Amino acid sequence: MKIYGTDHQLPISTAVAHGGLLYISGHVGFDDSGAVVPGGIKPQTDRTLELIDEALSLAGVTRENLLTMRVFLKYVQQDFAPMNEVFLEWIGAHRPARTTVGAELAQDELLVEIDGIAALPDAVEY
Repeated sequence: MKIYGTDHQLPISTAVAHGGLLYISGHVGFDDSGAVVPGGIKPQTDRTLELIDEALSLAGVTRENLLTMRVFLKYVQQDFAPMNEVFLEWIGAHRPARTTVGAELAQDELLVEIDGIAALPDAVEY
C-alpha cells in the first residue's frame, strides 16, 4: 500500500494505492486557503475536479485511468445538470462508471463532493 498526500487537519490521505488501484478520497471545492469556492455548483465542481486531477497526478496517472467516480450533491435535482455540464467538459471522451447521489456534506456551503477509483499503469487487465 502506498499513501499519496496527507491532510494535516483531517486523518485522511489524498489517495491510497493498493492492488493496482488508486483510491481517491472525496474532494470538495475548497480554495488554497481552505475556504469554500464562491459562486455555486459550477465553480465548486470545477475546483473539486481540479483537486481530483492533482490526486491522480501524485500517483502518475490521469483522468483517463479513472474506472469509477461517485458524486455527492447537496441539492441533486437543482444541481445535477450544471454539475454534469462541468463534469462532461472535464472528462472529455473518457467514460468512467459514475454514481450521483444526494448527501448532507460536511459544511453548509459545500454543494458537491467527488471521489474515485483509478487503475494504476502496472495493474493487470482482465
